[in-house]
Amino acid sequence: MDAVAQTGPDDGPRPGETPRLAFEFDGRAGGITAMVIVNALLTILTLGIYRFWARTRVRRYLWGHMRLLGDRLEYTGTGKELFLGFLIVLVLVLLPLVLANMAAEFFLAPAYPVAYGVFVASLYLFVLFLIGVAQYRAQRYRLSRTNWRGIRGALPGPSARYGLAFLGFMLLLPLSLGWTYPWQRMTLTRMMMNETRFGDRAFSFSGRVGPLMGAYAMTWLAMIVLWIAVVGVVLLGATVAASMLNTESTPGFWEIAILSVLVIVPASPLAMAWYRAREFNYMASCTRYEGLRFTFGATFGSLFRLGFGNLLIVLFTLGMGLPFAQLRTFRYFCQRLSAEGQVDFDAIRQSAERRPGVGEGLADAFDGGTV
Repeated sequence: MDAVAQTGPDDGPRPGETPRLAFEFDGRAGGITAMVIVNALLTILTLGIYRFWARTRVRRYLWGHMRLLGDRLEYTGTGKELFLGFLIVLVLVLLPLVLANMAAEFFLAPAYPVAYGVFVASLYLFVLFLIGVAQYRAQRYRLSRTNWRGIRGALPGPSARYGLAFLGFMLLLPLSLGWTYPWQRMTLTRMMMNETRFGDRAFSFSGRVGPLMGAYAMTWLAMIVLWIAVVGVVLLGATVAASMLNTESTPGFWEIAILSVLVIVPASPLAMAWYRAREFNYMASCTRYEGLRFTFGATFGSLFRLGFGNLLIVLFTLGMGLPFAQLRTFRYFCQRLSAEGQVDFDAIRQSAERRPGVGEGLADAFDGGTV
């Protein structure tokens, strides 16, 4: 039969209405407070090793408090899988890269500076490629460990192809002064979403760049104004300070650049909230799963409050409050994400894709496996 979630007091769609599937999240900050404290203490006592098990505990809580059609999601990953994945990457990827860089610096840099420069540039490009691969493989692992009604997710497809696309876009981004960002977001999302499976059925994504360029242009101009304002405030503050201290010294280029970056980097995601709200809403509307059409209700104000609140939580807890920020993010997306249409969930069969045997070690190595 067609399994759908309906709204209304009679728990069923009214005549002429399209059935709506609702996402629910009932996690609370009080439910993870003790867990966060224990995780932090054990992570410190084990010199960071316990963080893999700490991350697993947080994921199980977050997944387990999300419901669809009255049934909760289940996270089946383990801390051991994450730890083993990190060890494999440490031995097979990170250690060889460090040793190669040390060897090149010792043998090439003094006698062959040009060759050393080429090597460093190649190493940088390779690391960018690995970051893209890490993002794809981390999503593959999380989906493979996410169950709902006994059916798990999957993300087949070559992670190297995604890594190459990520590398290309990261090179284009500064060259285009940021104007390729919407293209990057649409392309990478399409590559990942069109490979995403739940059971034996696939998602699809049809987003294009055009509908977002107007919003991005306004945001890009706003970011330029913000940067100019920050530089102006830094210069003004330095001038006032020099006047009060009776000194003629003024900040140099690098001092201004560093101070500006320290302000711009945390402020940029907040300044981007207006564009990101439109991007999230548009991307959801372009996503399909069988007969379901997704919608998202992000607004500038709600997304700004989410981002600013999460930033304060992470900063004032020195990173230990990250699970609280993740909980707020889960609740935000569940409250605003919905789907309309019908899909026969009973006809969906288990995915035949092989599950990765270990965790997202490559993502963890590049600090990309926190959620």
